[in-house]
Amino acid sequence: SGKTTFWALGASVNRYTDYTMRKVDGSKTKTTGNNARLIIQPEFNIGTTILSAANARVLLGANTRVPLTFYDEIDDKNAENKDNYHIFSVITEPNILAELALGNCWTVFGGASYNWDVFSMAQDEYTANYKDNELKTKQEITRINMTTNTTTVNAGARFQYSNFALEASISNSFYNNPLEGFNGNNFLANLGGFINF
Repeated sequence: SGKTTFWALGASVNRYTDYTMRKVDGSKTKTTGNNARLIIQPEFNIGTTILSAANARVLLGANTRVPLTFYDEIDDKNAENKDNYHIFSVITEPNILAELALGNCWTVFGGASYNWDVFSMAQDEYTANYKDNELKTKQEITRINMTTNTTTVNAGARFQYSNFALEASISNSFYNNPLEGFNGNNFLANLGGFINF
């Protein structure tokens, strides 16, 4: 009974600055901090209706993103050291959502999603005494890992009339057993209003 498939493709670019400005002997010196970075993140989301009826439907999907994080090169001119660090990851979030329409204006919904770090590779290149060819040393470290992260469940209700919608929901994240119920930890309440054009 499910025939609708939908998808979205996009990318985001975020720049984070981190520096300290010092004034030494009348001249300003800008020092880059460890958190200065550029993140380029392609994203691909896909979902499909796996069950549907006159007033209900169940959707199954996956949201996938590939963040590429490039930290600014740290150049310690006094110690003559350089540090280059970047991270490449593939993260996917399988999810399921059920909706039930109650009359013409009300809809209740509930679902769950699982955050999975499919692949992550961090590379660090540290060069000491880069100005001295005899004393210069280079150290390269590569870390590869896979991480199973959190399960998040949510439930809520939506009121919609014409082009206006009001939605309220609650969600909770589980780092261990998702069957332990809402325990108050990692609990989040959402309330939003929407105008559709």
